[in-house]
Amino acid sequence: MRKYAIASILSIMVAVISAAPALAITNVLLSPTNVSVNSNQIFTMTVTIDPQGESNYTNKLELNFPSDLIEVKSFAFSSGWMPVSQPGYDLVDNGNGVFIKTGGYPGGISAPTIFGTVTFSAKKAGTGLIKVSDNSLALDASSKNVLASQLSQVSIKISTPPPVPKPVLQPATPSAPVESETSKSVEQPLESGQTATAVQPGGISTSWILLAAAMSFIAFGAGILVGQKTKFSLGSIFKTDK
Repeated sequence: MRKYAIASILSIMVAVISAAPALAITNVLLSPTNVSVNSNQIFTMTVTIDPQGESNYTNKLELNFPSDLIEVKSFAFSSGWMPVSQPGYDLVDNGNGVFIKTGGYPGGISAPTIFGTVTFSAKKAGTGLIKVSDNSLALDASSKNVLASQLSQVSIKISTPPPVPKPVLQPATPSAPVESETSKSVEQPLESGQTATAVQPGGISTSWILLAAAMSFIAFGAGILVGQKTKFSLGSIFKTDK
């Protein structure tokens, strides 16, 4: 059934080549009509067929676009359309900037109907146009091309995105030095009238060493004096006995 429908659509399209001129009133509308994006961004474009009361049964859409600025990423038919995937009727050529999609609508359309959505990717900065090619077709019940001669187009402007600002590094705040317990004991403030003394590694000050030496000297002198006095007393006793 599907193959038969596609074959019928193709035969109608071939017959249109020799068909007599008809009233061209069907418009192909592209939306939005102006696109402004940054490079490397994705944007979409909706394609609508407007027969303006004249029934269309098969539509071939051909777009021309600046291939140095944009490329086609994908296309999605709207519901109700039967795609025609035959050579010459289905093409995505990003190298030459040509896009072709063809579809038949069983029973035809006579009111504005969405054909599908094209997704593009912006490649680099620049300006250009996406145009509906005059190779497009809109076939009525008599296989006559009723596509209007006034073809739609979309203006595109692609900009270079602003540079990402670099983070500013804040200088590190110096921390206060930590005093050890030893340094605290050495550097105690002096009270009024005190003299600073050096603390030895063992914790004994120089003053204490000198005081101990003086006391030892005094003790030694006292011992000598006691010995002399005892000797003198003993001599006196012995002298008296004589």
